[in-house]
Amino acid sequence: MKLTRAPVAVSLLLVLFWFSTCAFASDRHPSNEANVALFGTRVLVSNGMLRDPDAPRVEAAMRSAYDRMRADEEDPSSPLVLGPAPFSPDTPELLTYAPRALHGAPGELAVIFLHGYGGRFALPCWQVARVAAQSAAMTACPDVGTEGAWWSPEGERIVRVTVAALKAAGSKRIVLMGLSNGGIGATRLAARMKGTFVGLVLFSGADPNAGAAGIPTLLLHGRRDAMVSQESSRIYARRTTSRFVDLPSGHFAMMLDAATVDPEVGRFLRAHNP
Repeated sequence: MKLTRAPVAVSLLLVLFWFSTCAFASDRHPSNEANVALFGTRVLVSNGMLRDPDAPRVEAAMRSAYDRMRADEEDPSSPLVLGPAPFSPDTPELLTYAPRALHGAPGELAVIFLHGYGGRFALPCWQVARVAAQSAAMTACPDVGTEGAWWSPEGERIVRVTVAALKAAGSKRIVLMGLSNGGIGATRLAARMKGTFVGLVLFSGADPNAGAAGIPTLLLHGRRDAMVSQESSRIYARRTTSRFVDLPSGHFAMMLDAATVDPEVGRFLRAHNP
């Protein structure tokens, strides 16, 4: 199971992902990807390529979120700072956020967030990192390319290297999170890498047939999702006796329903950082 797109949409996303990567690399302000992401969203929605019932709401919600992200970057009292990227020459390119309270260093708890189809954009990484910082946790967001194929040998390699880098930096407990294709990949990797993670959080994506990871798991999925069926997450939750949170939106519920999502994730992380 994976999320797919029409060839035209794939080509557009490849171009947008390349431009957003260049924007981030140019001055280390992740929110500079906003114009590219907003333009791409507008094109996809206007051409009917974003087949989700919430598509008309996405651009405005994304613009508001980027405004908050930009303000956060410019606020010297923000709880977040950009962390070291990469940790070492052997670490894949990482976008990392660390709690300011730890002076940019990793704490004992860390989060690895796996992006979905379309490549790694900073906005969802920042959303997760804001919540993780409340539990003194660093957030590391690796990149596997536009397909978001974390279940592939290359995806697994990147995750394993990221885990090793976090542990070398001092992290002792790691929670794996994934969005959409990242969630599908996370369910498979958590089962393959038993003993590596202390928790699993899945947004809008899970492989219902993946083996049980044997760790506390939180699933959050919109009931109107037209891209990845909510039922796949419900099946996984039932099979693994995990907590399932039904959200009112579609595939973009992580952003649109942040008022519910963020507190749920915060409670989950606090349970792993006593």
